[in-house]
Amino acid sequence: MLLPLPSFLNLPGAVPPNTAAALRAAAGLHVGGALAKAREAYQAILAQNPGHGEARLLAALADLRLGAGARAVAAMEALVQARPDDALARAALGAARLATGDAAAAEGLLAAAGALRPRDAQIPHLLAIAVLARKDRAAAERHLRAALDRDPGLWVARLLLVVLLVRSQRLDEAAALLHDPPPEPPAAEMDPVASVWRTFAPEDTYLEAARELAAALQAEGRDAEAIAACGLMVHLLPNQGRRHYDLGIALEAAGRIVDSLAAYQQAVRVSPGAYPPHAKVGSMLLVLGRLPEAIAACRECLRLQPGHAHALGHLAVALDEVGEGREAALLLDFDRLVRPRQFREDEVAGGLARLNADLRQALLTGADLKRLGNAVLTQGIDVDDIFPATRDPFDRLEALIRRSIAEYVAALPEDARHPYLACRPRTWWLKAWGTVLESGGWQAAHLHMEGWLSGTYYVAVPEAVRRGESTAGHLMLGRPPERMPLHARRRVITVRPAPGLTVMFPSYVFHQTVPFESLDPRLTISYDLRPAD
Repeated sequence: MLLPLPSFLNLPGAVPPNTAAALRAAAGLHVGGALAKAREAYQAILAQNPGHGEARLLAALADLRLGAGARAVAAMEALVQARPDDALARAALGAARLATGDAAAAEGLLAAAGALRPRDAQIPHLLAIAVLARKDRAAAERHLRAALDRDPGLWVARLLLVVLLVRSQRLDEAAALLHDPPPEPPAAEMDPVASVWRTFAPEDTYLEAARELAAALQAEGRDAEAIAACGLMVHLLPNQGRRHYDLGIALEAAGRIVDSLAAYQQAVRVSPGAYPPHAKVGSMLLVLGRLPEAIAACRECLRLQPGHAHALGHLAVALDEVGEGREAALLLDFDRLVRPRQFREDEVAGGLARLNADLRQALLTGADLKRLGNAVLTQGIDVDDIFPATRDPFDRLEALIRRSIAEYVAALPEDARHPYLACRPRTWWLKAWGTVLESGGWQAAHLHMEGWLSGTYYVAVPEAVRRGESTAGHLMLGRPPERMPLHARRRVITVRPAPGLTVMFPSYVFHQTVPFESLDPRLTISYDLRPAD
């Protein structure tokens, strides 16, 4: 876990010449996240004193976080051989085995080390990770609670327990773990080995804690608690841009646009090479009406990640708004980039009508499908785990969708200057989900940040939508979200749904559905082509 640099590292001057001070300085770099520099410092100590066990152990822990697991295992095996009675060395070897994927061996080593170091809080934390590899959540929770009994300030264990509880839908317990955090012991009061060992984690699962908890709390309308959880992570890890980004997401979901902009801007300052914060800065500036700044932020995101859907979508809107119609028109060229495709009855084995009937049955009654919350959805549900298809009838639909995507891509012209066409992915995968809209239901304007090409397939369409004179129940493309204070006239198109119709469009195009009234549901399966290269 990467925590703020200890205060003793703020002292001016070079690393002290004696070994103890050098080890302390190296450990400070390690705890602060400067792993490569810390390892160089450990190696400098070992060059002067090859038998220095503490430097060797800490160098191995740095190697584990740097991805050099085999080297760390070899170093720890040698240290255990040289110091067979050293329980910490044995525990560190267990950590190395765990980090390299040998959870069974790790569990045995850690259990033995725990018997020799009964007050070491890290050992049950690592044991929890080992037993999670064999999906024993109950044992993992017991180990994590034992770790926190020994050291309430062991944040790697506390956050992993939060993740475990959130994934078990025990939100109140998860929130309580972050509600009144115990104080951190002063790093300067710990010896170098203890300061590094207590913050070690072989994987980054715990970093998902605040994000997962925040999403679950927001789904229940508990915005203040979600923001507090993300704010705590910012406090613990101020030098990680992702923590500020997560806080921005929580603040934005609560409607605190100015505060979310500040969090995203801090994420940019901390991690200027990460592209998602730049995209979010651009969208928040657009919502606030600061158009030139929004355009600059979106362009910076696209410089770092060409073709990024969030940045392209907001850039197109901002350009349209400031009168840069020619460039906006390239991105919003619906005639060329939006493609409906109506499948025929004979294009599907067994017939299109049978496929749609089977899809309807699966969406409405499939017990193995995961129901999702969705901030843009009103009067309906989303259903996940559809593609990659591993079962009927979704495998039949996936074959159709892949065929239509191939046709879409083949029809696109080559244009190295077009910000979308120039970023055609060489390799990709499909993500799909179902949506069941009931009477009065609709989806607000949104885009798909992680996709390159998006689409929707109509499984069942109410008669009132299929044959009505209004646009009720239609797909609408080109209208940005209402929260943006926009004035320019812009082109908006609608598509009337029909069973067996799929509509494909760039993922950066804002789209929504029009509310409708009917006793019958409107069933769709939406999908993203997501770049894998």
